[in-house]
Amino acid sequence: MTGGAGRDPAPRGTCAPRYAVDCSRKRLGITHVNGQLCLQVFRQESPSQFLGHDSTLLRSDDEGKTWINPAHVGGKAKADGDFPAGPGDPSYPASMIWPDPQPRDSSKQTMARLGFVHYCQDESIGCPSIDNNRNYIYALATAGNFTCCVLARVSKENLPHLKASEWEYYTCQGYEDAVCDGSLAESWTKEMAKAAWLTGGTPGADTQVIWAADQREYIASGFDGKGHVILSTAPHVWGPWKQQATLSPGNGAEVFNNLILPTYRSVAPGRATAILANTGYGLDSAGTLFLYQLDLRWPALQRAPQPQ
Repeated sequence: MTGGAGRDPAPRGTCAPRYAVDCSRKRLGITHVNGQLCLQVFRQESPSQFLGHDSTLLRSDDEGKTWINPAHVGGKAKADGDFPAGPGDPSYPASMIWPDPQPRDSSKQTMARLGFVHYCQDESIGCPSIDNNRNYIYALATAGNFTCCVLARVSKENLPHLKASEWEYYTCQGYEDAVCDGSLAESWTKEMAKAAWLTGGTPGADTQVIWAADQREYIASGFDGKGHVILSTAPHVWGPWKQQATLSPGNGAEVFNNLILPTYRSVAPGRATAILANTGYGLDSAGTLFLYQLDLRWPALQRAPQPQ
């Protein structure tokens, strides 16, 4: 399976030479809801494009000891992680919640890289009330070709089912001119192809989002593919998003990926701290994970120094 190719029969496991381009599996978003873990997994092309293709979720009911993919929901969970076997396996189509739509070149894959929105512990303990988050789990996704972000949601009751038909997508014609009210039913659609492309103000690739309760804002982090971290804020999960700062890690490492961990802590209404983790492009056996504590201040966040 190369970028624009169909899913011809392939050996089980799929790591045959013809299919090596898309053989790597990546995981990005993770959330813990009502005692269950959900981890997003997607298939990514190897260098030089790194395009994202088929995407899915794995679920664990025992804090990560065993996992189950959508093809096996209702059966016995597996201790080996239950990763999808690959396009050559008969179970593969059923294991993918969001298969890359035709022409399978990532251009229409809006759910390639999923970042769940985090509000509170287990998304059920001491949660604030904002944007109907008591009923829904939200995710901000980066398209497979990095051209946009889309907002998706699923009810907490339906999340464990791992079914595409139970997800909805934020839709808003003319989003760049006026943000539609996401609290209204008409702002959501079951058709992924009708999702609004949130092309302005979002923080770039592989977005991770937390809710800053004291500041009454969402904070999202992403990266620009040029070694920088981008921070954005929004009053609602559907926006309007505004880029507030572009940061360069102080150790000189070029950012390959990043996330704001849910260890965010409000110090005062105008100040908070968050932990930012990133890896560098120069991966090596010694490890390249870096952790930073950010001191976030309002409204000074909007005046953060830009890298030169």
